Amino acid sequence: MENDGKMLAKNIRKEVQLIDTTITTLNRQKCTFLNADSLEKVDNLEDVSLTEKELQEVLAELDNATVSEEAIEEGMEDVDAEVATPRKMFRPYTREKVSDVSNVRKAPFRWICSLKSYFRDPDDPGKIVSFDQGTGVLISLNHVLTSAHVVYAEIPGSKGSIRKQRALRTEVFPGRDGSNTFPFGKVNSHSIKYPRIFESDLDARWDYALIKLKTKIGLKKFKSLNNQVLGYWGSSKYGQNTQIKALSTSYLKTQILNVSGYPNGKRNKQYIAFDKVKNAPPTIKGKPVGQLITYMVDTSDGQSGSPVWKYIKSTGKRYLVAVHRGGCHSNIDGCNDKWGKPTSNMGVLMTATVIKQLRTWIKTM
Repeated sequence: MENDGKMLAKNIRKEVQLIDTTITTLNRQKCTFLNADSLEKVDNLEDVSLTEKELQEVLAELDNATVSEEAIEEGMEDVDAEVATPRKMFRPYTREKVSDVSNVRKAPFRWICSLKSYFRDPDDPGKIVSFDQGTGVLISLNHVLTSAHVVYAEIPGSKGSIRKQRALRTEVFPGRDGSNTFPFGKVNSHSIKYPRIFESDLDARWDYALIKLKTKIGLKKFKSLNNQVLGYWGSSKYGQNTQIKALSTSYLKTQILNVSGYPNGKRNKQYIAFDKVKNAPPTIKGKPVGQLITYMVDTSDGQSGSPVWKYIKSTGKRYLVAVHRGGCHSNIDGCNDKWGKPTSNMGVLMTATVIKQLRTWIKTM
Protein backbone atom coordinates (compact mmCIF):
# COMPACT_ATOMS: atom_id res chain seq x y z
CA MET A 1 0.00 0.00 0.00
CA GLU A 2 2.86 2.38 0.84
CA ASN A 3 4.56 1.72 -2.51
CA ASP A 4 1.26 2.22 -4.33
CA GLY A 5 0.85 5.56 -2.59
CA LYS A 6 4.35 6.65 -3.56
CA MET A 7 3.76 5.61 -7.17
CA LEU A 8 0.47 7.55 -7.26
CA ALA A 9 2.18 10.64 -5.87
CA LYS A 10 4.97 10.25 -8.44
CA ASN A 11 2.49 9.98 -11.30
CA ILE A 12 0.58 13.00 -10.09
CA ARG A 13 3.73 15.09 -10.00
CA LYS A 14 4.47 14.11 -13.62
CA GLU A 15 1.20 15.55 -14.83
CA VAL A 16 1.69 18.56 -17.09
CA GLN A 17 -0.64 21.52 -16.74
CA LEU A 18 -1.60 22.77 -20.19
CA ILE A 19 -2.69 26.29 -19.35
CA ASP A 20 -3.65 28.45 -22.28
CA THR A 21 -1.82 31.79 -22.17
CA THR A 22 -4.95 33.84 -22.77
CA ILE A 23 -6.90 32.06 -20.06
CA THR A 24 -4.01 32.49 -17.66
CA THR A 25 -4.08 36.21 -18.37
CA LEU A 26 -7.78 36.28 -17.55
CA ASN A 27 -7.53 34.22 -14.38
CA ARG A 28 -4.55 36.02 -12.85
CA GLN A 29 -6.35 39.31 -12.50
CA LYS A 30 -4.48 42.09 -10.72
CA CYS A 31 -6.19 43.03 -7.50
CA THR A 32 -5.45 46.14 -5.52
CA PHE A 33 -6.25 47.29 -2.02
CA LEU A 34 -6.96 50.66 -0.54
CA ASN A 35 -4.02 51.75 1.58
CA ALA A 36 -3.87 50.64 5.17
CA ASP A 37 -5.13 54.00 6.44
CA SER A 38 -8.40 53.72 4.53
CA LEU A 39 -9.53 50.18 5.27
CA GLU A 40 -12.86 51.39 6.52
CA LYS A 41 -16.01 49.31 6.20
CA VAL A 42 -17.89 49.77 2.93
CA ASP A 43 -21.57 48.80 2.76
CA ASN A 44 -23.28 48.38 -0.60
CA LEU A 45 -26.60 47.02 0.59
CA GLU A 46 -30.22 47.71 -0.12
CA ASP A 47 -33.24 46.87 2.01
CA VAL A 48 -35.73 45.20 -0.31
CA SER A 49 -38.82 43.36 0.89
CA LEU A 50 -39.41 39.74 -0.15
CA THR A 51 -41.75 39.41 -3.12
CA GLU A 52 -41.41 35.75 -4.17
CA LYS A 53 -42.81 33.12 -1.81
CA GLU A 54 -40.76 30.39 -3.44
CA LEU A 55 -37.58 32.09 -2.17
CA GLN A 56 -38.62 31.81 1.48
CA GLU A 57 -36.68 28.63 2.05
CA VAL A 58 -33.51 29.98 0.44
CA LEU A 59 -33.58 33.23 2.38
CA ALA A 60 -34.24 31.41 5.63
CA GLU A 61 -31.02 29.47 5.09
CA LEU A 62 -28.99 32.53 4.12
CA ASP A 63 -29.35 34.22 7.50
CA ASN A 64 -26.68 36.40 9.02
CA ALA A 65 -26.23 34.62 12.31
CA THR A 66 -22.70 33.96 13.51
CA VAL A 67 -21.93 30.41 14.62
CA SER A 68 -19.86 30.43 17.80
CA GLU A 69 -16.98 28.10 18.48
CA GLU A 70 -18.96 26.33 21.17
CA ALA A 71 -21.86 25.63 18.82
CA ILE A 72 -19.82 23.49 16.43
CA GLU A 73 -16.73 22.44 18.37
CA GLU A 74 -18.30 19.40 20.03
CA GLY A 75 -17.12 16.12 18.58
CA MET A 76 -14.52 17.71 16.26
CA GLU A 77 -11.56 15.65 15.17
CA ASP A 78 -7.99 16.82 14.58
CA VAL A 79 -8.31 16.82 10.79
CA ASP A 80 -11.80 17.33 9.39
CA ALA A 81 -10.98 16.99 5.69
CA GLU A 82 -12.90 15.55 2.77
CA VAL A 83 -9.79 13.73 1.47
CA ALA A 84 -7.80 11.37 3.66
CA THR A 85 -4.59 11.50 1.60
CA PRO A 86 -1.72 13.16 3.52
CA ARG A 87 -0.12 16.07 1.72
CA LYS A 88 2.46 18.83 2.13
CA MET A 89 1.31 22.41 2.55
CA PHE A 90 1.03 24.63 -0.51
CA ARG A 91 2.90 22.38 -2.93
CA PRO A 92 1.97 21.80 -6.60
CA TYR A 93 0.11 18.69 -7.74
CA THR A 94 -1.38 17.81 -4.36
CA ARG A 95 -5.00 17.98 -5.43
CA GLU A 96 -7.11 14.86 -5.80
CA LYS A 97 -9.52 14.27 -8.64
CA VAL A 98 -13.00 14.09 -7.09
CA SER A 99 -13.87 11.03 -9.19
CA ASP A 100 -10.88 9.24 -7.60
CA VAL A 101 -11.89 9.86 -3.98
CA SER A 102 -15.66 10.33 -4.21
CA ASN A 103 -18.28 10.98 -6.89
CA VAL A 104 -19.28 14.26 -8.53
CA ARG A 105 -22.90 13.12 -8.29
CA LYS A 106 -22.70 13.18 -4.49
CA ALA A 107 -23.21 16.24 -2.32
CA PRO A 108 -21.60 18.71 -2.19
CA PHE A 109 -19.65 18.07 -5.40
CA ARG A 110 -22.68 18.02 -7.67
CA TRP A 111 -23.45 21.63 -6.69
CA ILE A 112 -19.96 22.78 -7.66
CA CYS A 113 -20.12 24.14 -11.20
CA SER A 114 -17.75 24.61 -14.10
CA LEU A 115 -18.27 28.02 -15.72
CA LYS A 116 -17.79 29.29 -19.27
CA SER A 117 -18.13 33.05 -19.76
CA TYR A 118 -18.54 35.06 -22.96
CA PHE A 119 -17.20 38.59 -23.51
CA ARG A 120 -16.98 41.04 -26.40
CA ASP A 121 -13.59 41.24 -28.12
CA PRO A 122 -12.13 44.62 -26.96
CA ASP A 123 -10.56 45.07 -30.42
CA ASP A 124 -13.61 43.98 -32.41
CA PRO A 125 -17.01 44.49 -30.70
CA GLY A 126 -18.63 42.34 -33.37
CA LYS A 127 -16.74 39.29 -32.19
CA ILE A 128 -17.25 37.24 -29.03
CA VAL A 129 -14.47 35.61 -27.00
CA SER A 130 -15.16 32.82 -24.54
CA PHE A 131 -13.22 31.41 -21.61
CA ASP A 132 -13.97 27.88 -20.45
CA GLN A 133 -12.73 28.62 -16.96
CA GLY A 134 -13.94 29.49 -13.49
CA THR A 135 -15.88 27.70 -10.78
CA GLY A 136 -19.04 28.41 -8.82
CA VAL A 137 -21.40 26.76 -6.35
CA LEU A 138 -25.19 26.51 -6.50
CA ILE A 139 -26.65 28.21 -3.39
CA SER A 140 -30.32 28.38 -4.36
CA LEU A 141 -32.66 26.78 -6.88
CA ASN A 142 -31.22 29.06 -9.57
CA HIS A 143 -28.33 31.13 -8.17
CA VAL A 144 -24.61 30.35 -8.40
CA LEU A 145 -22.00 32.01 -6.18
CA THR A 146 -18.62 32.72 -7.79
CA SER A 147 -15.80 35.29 -7.96
CA ALA A 148 -16.53 38.68 -9.46
CA HIS A 149 -13.44 38.49 -11.67
CA VAL A 150 -14.90 35.43 -13.40
CA VAL A 151 -17.70 37.60 -14.81
CA TYR A 152 -16.03 41.04 -14.80
CA ALA A 153 -12.42 41.03 -15.88
CA GLU A 154 -9.60 42.57 -17.90
CA ILE A 155 -10.20 40.88 -21.23
CA PRO A 156 -7.37 40.56 -23.79
CA GLY A 157 -8.46 41.53 -27.31
CA SER A 158 -7.58 39.89 -30.61
CA LYS A 159 -5.15 42.74 -31.39
CA GLY A 160 -3.51 42.94 -28.00
CA SER A 161 -5.52 45.55 -26.14
CA ILE A 162 -6.89 44.83 -22.66
CA ARG A 163 -10.14 46.25 -21.38
CA LYS A 164 -12.34 45.69 -18.35
CA GLN A 165 -15.58 44.06 -19.40
CA ARG A 166 -18.65 42.43 -17.94
CA ALA A 167 -19.56 38.97 -19.23
CA LEU A 168 -22.37 38.93 -21.78
CA ARG A 169 -23.48 35.56 -20.45
CA THR A 170 -22.16 32.57 -18.56
CA GLU A 171 -22.83 28.87 -19.10
CA VAL A 172 -23.04 26.79 -15.94
CA PHE A 173 -22.29 23.05 -15.74
CA PRO A 174 -23.11 21.55 -12.30
CA GLY A 175 -20.97 18.55 -11.36
CA ARG A 176 -19.09 18.55 -14.66
CA ASP A 177 -16.88 15.49 -14.98
CA GLY A 178 -14.81 16.06 -18.11
CA SER A 179 -14.74 18.10 -21.31
CA ASN A 180 -17.88 16.44 -22.65
CA THR A 181 -19.42 14.89 -19.54
CA PHE A 182 -22.29 16.90 -18.04
CA PRO A 183 -24.22 14.74 -15.52
CA PHE A 184 -26.71 17.55 -14.88
CA GLY A 185 -26.61 19.36 -18.19
CA LYS A 186 -25.98 23.03 -18.89
CA VAL A 187 -27.81 26.14 -17.70
CA ASN A 188 -27.42 29.66 -19.09
CA SER A 189 -27.21 32.78 -16.97
CA HIS A 190 -30.14 35.17 -16.73
CA SER A 191 -28.34 38.02 -14.96
CA ILE A 192 -25.20 38.75 -12.94
CA LYS A 193 -24.58 40.79 -9.79
CA TYR A 194 -21.40 41.82 -7.98
CA PRO A 195 -20.46 44.77 -5.72
CA ARG A 196 -20.27 47.93 -7.82
CA ILE A 197 -17.11 48.96 -6.02
CA PHE A 198 -15.29 45.99 -7.57
CA GLU A 199 -15.32 47.61 -11.02
CA SER A 200 -13.06 50.49 -9.99
CA ASP A 201 -9.87 48.56 -9.23
CA LEU A 202 -10.77 44.86 -8.94
CA ASP A 203 -10.19 45.01 -5.18
CA ALA A 204 -10.03 41.46 -3.84
CA ARG A 205 -12.18 42.35 -0.82
CA TRP A 206 -15.23 42.68 -3.08
CA ASP A 207 -14.38 39.78 -5.40
CA TYR A 208 -17.62 37.81 -5.24
CA ALA A 209 -20.62 37.60 -7.57
CA LEU A 210 -23.99 35.91 -7.95
CA ILE A 211 -25.23 34.44 -11.22
CA LYS A 212 -28.97 33.99 -11.65
CA LEU A 213 -29.84 31.06 -13.92
CA LYS A 214 -32.66 30.89 -16.45
CA THR A 215 -33.73 27.53 -15.07
CA LYS A 216 -34.41 26.42 -11.47
CA ILE A 217 -32.07 23.49 -11.87
CA GLY A 218 -32.03 22.88 -8.11
CA LEU A 219 -35.57 21.48 -8.39
CA LYS A 220 -34.91 19.29 -11.41
CA LYS A 221 -34.91 15.51 -10.90
CA PHE A 222 -32.23 13.27 -12.41
CA LYS A 223 -32.12 9.52 -13.03
CA SER A 224 -28.51 9.43 -11.82
CA LEU A 225 -29.84 10.63 -8.44
CA ASN A 226 -32.55 7.95 -8.30
CA ASN A 227 -35.08 10.49 -9.52
CA GLN A 228 -34.24 12.88 -6.68
CA VAL A 229 -33.86 16.63 -7.13
CA LEU A 230 -30.42 18.16 -7.60
CA GLY A 231 -30.74 20.43 -4.55
CA TYR A 232 -28.24 23.12 -3.60
CA TRP A 233 -25.80 24.17 -0.90
CA GLY A 234 -27.64 25.41 2.19
CA SER A 235 -31.08 24.00 1.44
CA SER A 236 -32.94 22.74 4.53
CA LYS A 237 -34.68 20.10 2.37
CA TYR A 238 -32.03 19.14 -0.16
CA GLY A 239 -28.78 20.51 1.27
CA GLN A 240 -27.62 17.37 3.11
CA ASN A 241 -26.18 19.18 6.13
CA THR A 242 -24.61 22.05 4.20
CA GLN A 243 -25.01 25.53 5.65
CA ILE A 244 -24.18 29.14 4.82
CA LYS A 245 -23.42 30.96 8.06
CA ALA A 246 -20.79 33.41 9.26
CA LEU A 247 -18.26 31.46 11.32
CA SER A 248 -16.18 33.45 13.80
CA THR A 249 -12.61 34.20 12.74
CA SER A 250 -11.37 33.18 16.19
CA TYR A 251 -12.68 29.71 15.45
CA LEU A 252 -11.45 29.58 11.85
CA LYS A 253 -7.84 30.44 12.76
CA THR A 254 -7.06 26.87 13.77
CA GLN A 255 -9.16 24.97 11.26
CA ILE A 256 -8.66 22.79 8.19
CA LEU A 257 -10.54 23.95 5.08
CA ASN A 258 -11.53 22.24 1.83
CA VAL A 259 -11.60 23.71 -1.69
CA SER A 260 -13.01 21.96 -4.75
CA GLY A 261 -13.22 23.31 -8.28
CA TYR A 262 -12.09 23.11 -11.88
CA PRO A 263 -8.36 23.86 -12.40
CA ASN A 264 -7.15 24.63 -15.90
CA GLY A 265 -5.26 21.89 -17.68
CA LYS A 266 -7.19 19.10 -15.94
CA ARG A 267 -9.64 18.35 -18.78
CA ASN A 268 -12.57 19.95 -16.96
CA LYS A 269 -12.38 17.47 -14.10
CA GLN A 270 -13.22 18.59 -10.58
CA TYR A 271 -10.36 18.53 -8.06
CA ILE A 272 -10.41 18.84 -4.28
CA ALA A 273 -7.71 19.67 -1.73
CA PHE A 274 -7.48 20.60 1.94
CA ASP A 275 -5.08 22.34 4.30
CA LYS A 276 -4.97 24.70 7.25
CA VAL A 277 -5.99 28.34 7.59
CA LYS A 278 -3.05 30.76 7.55
CA ASN A 279 -4.67 33.99 8.72
CA ALA A 280 -8.25 34.87 9.67
CA PRO A 281 -8.20 37.70 9.01
CA PRO A 282 -4.97 38.64 7.19
CA THR A 283 -3.46 42.09 7.75
CA ILE A 284 -2.03 44.98 5.73
CA LYS A 285 0.60 46.94 7.65
CA GLY A 286 -0.76 45.37 10.79
CA LYS A 287 -4.38 46.34 10.18
CA PRO A 288 -6.91 43.47 9.85
CA VAL A 289 -8.64 42.98 6.50
CA GLY A 290 -11.87 41.44 7.78
CA GLN A 291 -13.29 40.69 4.34
CA LEU A 292 -10.60 38.10 3.53
CA ILE A 293 -9.16 34.83 4.76
CA THR A 294 -5.90 33.15 3.71
CA TYR A 295 -5.19 29.42 3.70
CA MET A 296 -2.62 26.90 2.56
CA VAL A 297 -4.98 24.84 0.37
CA ASP A 298 -3.47 23.92 -3.00
CA THR A 299 -5.32 25.40 -5.99
CA SER A 300 -4.56 26.77 -9.47
CA ASP A 301 -5.98 28.98 -12.21
CA GLY A 302 -9.55 28.04 -13.09
CA GLN A 303 -10.61 27.49 -9.49
CA SER A 304 -11.58 31.11 -8.89
CA GLY A 305 -15.09 31.10 -7.41
CA SER A 306 -14.73 27.67 -5.83
CA PRO A 307 -16.44 27.08 -2.48
CA VAL A 308 -14.16 27.01 0.54
CA TRP A 309 -15.72 25.06 3.37
CA LYS A 310 -15.29 23.59 6.83
CA TYR A 311 -16.22 19.92 7.07
CA ILE A 312 -17.01 18.33 10.46
CA LYS A 313 -16.68 14.56 10.20
CA SER A 314 -18.48 13.76 13.43
CA THR A 315 -21.69 15.51 12.35
CA GLY A 316 -21.36 15.42 8.56
CA LYS A 317 -21.98 19.17 8.43
CA ARG A 318 -20.33 21.46 5.91
CA TYR A 319 -20.13 25.22 6.46
CA LEU A 320 -19.41 27.49 3.49
CA VAL A 321 -16.54 29.67 4.71
CA ALA A 322 -15.38 31.68 1.68
CA VAL A 323 -15.36 32.17 -2.09
CA HIS A 324 -11.92 31.22 -3.39
CA ARG A 325 -10.11 34.08 -5.11
CA GLY A 326 -6.57 32.85 -5.86
CA GLY A 327 -3.07 33.57 -4.59
CA CYS A 328 -2.72 36.08 -1.76
CA HIS A 329 -1.91 39.64 -2.79
CA SER A 330 1.53 41.16 -2.20
CA ASN A 331 -0.01 43.93 -0.07
CA ILE A 332 -0.93 41.37 2.58
CA ASP A 333 1.58 41.03 5.38
CA GLY A 334 3.72 37.92 4.97
CA CYS A 335 2.17 36.98 1.64
CA ASN A 336 5.26 36.68 -0.55
CA ASP A 337 8.37 34.59 -0.03
CA LYS A 338 11.89 35.90 -0.73
CA TRP A 339 11.38 35.25 -4.45
CA GLY A 340 8.20 37.32 -4.54
CA LYS A 341 5.85 34.35 -4.90
CA PRO A 342 2.65 34.00 -2.82
CA THR A 343 2.91 31.67 0.15
CA SER A 344 -0.83 31.06 0.49
CA ASN A 345 -4.16 31.39 -1.24
CA MET A 346 -7.05 33.61 -0.22
CA GLY A 347 -10.80 33.95 -0.46
CA VAL A 348 -13.60 36.37 0.31
CA LEU A 349 -14.92 35.48 3.75
CA MET A 350 -18.61 34.68 4.23
CA THR A 351 -19.23 37.46 6.71
CA ALA A 352 -22.65 38.61 7.87
CA THR A 353 -22.31 41.55 5.46
CA VAL A 354 -21.62 39.33 2.45
CA ILE A 355 -24.46 36.98 3.35
CA LYS A 356 -26.82 39.95 3.72
CA GLN A 357 -25.78 41.15 0.26
CA LEU A 358 -26.45 37.71 -1.22
CA ARG A 359 -29.89 37.69 0.40
CA THR A 360 -30.68 41.04 -1.19
CA TRP A 361 -29.53 39.91 -4.64
CA ILE A 362 -31.51 36.68 -4.46
CA LYS A 363 -34.62 38.67 -3.64
CA THR A 364 -34.18 41.22 -6.41
CA MET A 365 -32.46 39.54 -9.37
